[in-house]
Amino acid sequence: MWSCSRRRLLSLAAALPAVSACGFAPIYGEGAPARRLQGAFDMQLVPNPFGFALNERLLQRLGAASAPRYRLAVTSQITVSERAIREDNTISRFSLDATADYVVTPLGGGPAATSGQVRSITAYSAIGSPLATRAAEADARRRLAVTLADQIVTRLAATAGNWDR
Repeated sequence: MWSCSRRRLLSLAAALPAVSACGFAPIYGEGAPARRLQGAFDMQLVPNPFGFALNERLLQRLGAASAPRYRLAVTSQITVSERAIREDNTISRFSLDATADYVVTPLGGGPAATSGQVRSITAYSAIGSPLATRAAEADARRRLAVTLADQIVTRLAATAGNWDR
């Protein structure tokens, strides 16, 4: 057991120079462009429960605007689809398909620094109780908001070197 784990560790250690030689660098490493994004955004709030959850996650990941240089505006759309229907014609499963468009603009004005769209899908079951179904839908929407916010932050971090000067 120990020798197998030790061999894996040694092979991983031997592979590290090859990974760094191919241009790999930690996204939030010392001097990395993504590291400068912490506290750099004045976020435009979305005034609905889904938008609140999205903004909350963006704030967790990007930090409070300590020295904002950019405005981050996000708009979102959710489409609800019926996915499973019982024999008595009641719906037992719903699918939520969400997209979020984001635009980063410099606070001093000028054209957009970057923009894009992210998408995610989730589902929830409609159980016998209407209250439980509403709670399941609210949880699904919150999960979507977190996923979309994480995708936005990942894209911003991965491309920061191209637009954050």
